Amino acid sequence: MSQHDLTTADVRPQYLSSQVADRLQELIVNQQFRVGERLPAERTLAARLGVSRAVIREALKLLQERGLVSVQSGSGVFVTALDSSVLARSVGLFVRRGRVSIAEIYEIRWLLEVENVRFATLRATDADVTALESCLERSAALIREPSTFTTLDIEFHMLLARASQNAVMPLLLETITGALEEQCQITETLPGAQANALIHHRRIFAAVKARNVEAAHLAMSDHLRNSWEWLLRGLGNPPDDIGQITFP
Repeated sequence: MSQHDLTTADVRPQYLSSQVADRLQELIVNQQFRVGERLPAERTLAARLGVSRAVIREALKLLQERGLVSVQSGSGVFVTALDSSVLARSVGLFVRRGRVSIAEIYEIRWLLEVENVRFATLRATDADVTALESCLERSAALIREPSTFTTLDIEFHMLLARASQNAVMPLLLETITGALEEQCQITETLPGAQANALIHHRRIFAAVKARNVEAAHLAMSDHLRNSWEWLLRGLGNPPDDIGQITFP
C-alpha cells in the first residue's frame, strides 16, 4: 500500500464520504489501483485517510454506483473495468424522472448514427462487413421472434458503431440504446415491425458494403425517421412528455 498516495491533506469535515470517494476514484483512474485489484480493508482506509469506517463505507457505495468497484461478499471490494451500462442506466433514470424527453434522447441518437454511418462506410473492415451480413442473416431467420429480433436489431447498430473504428462511438450509442430500451419493447409488438426494420437494415448494409457514403447516410436517415414513426404508432396517443422532433 505504500505506493498509493492516500493522504488527508484535502479532506474536509463536510461531505467526507464524497471527498473520500473522489480521492479513491482519482487513484483508480490513474491506475494506482488497477482493474481486478482488491482495495485495502475499511479499517486500513479509515486509518490512512483519518476518517471513520462509516465514511469509508459510504464512499465505497458511491464508487460502486459509479461503476468503479464491485463488492464481493466475503472477499472484499475490487476495482472493476469501466462499463458503459452504468452511464446507460443513469441516462435511463433521467428519462424516467422526466428530466429529459424521449424525443431529446432520440435526437442524440440521430446525431450519432446518421454521422457514424459515414465513418463506418469509409472505414469498415472486411471483418466488419462480414459481421453485419451475419447479423442480417440471423435477423431474417428469427424475424418471427420479436424479442430476439430486437436484440439483433441493436446488435446491427452496435456493429455499425464499431465499424467506425472510433472506440468512443459504441460507448455513446450503448448509452442511448439503453435509455430507449422500453420504447424498443413497445415497437417490437407491432405487426410488421420486424420486416420493416429488416428492409431498412438491408438498405443500410448494401450502401456500407458498396462504400457509398451518401447512400448510407440517406438510408440511415430514412431508417431513423421511420422508426420514430413506428414508435409513435406503438404509443397510440403519445404522452406530452415524450416531446417532438423536427428532423433535418
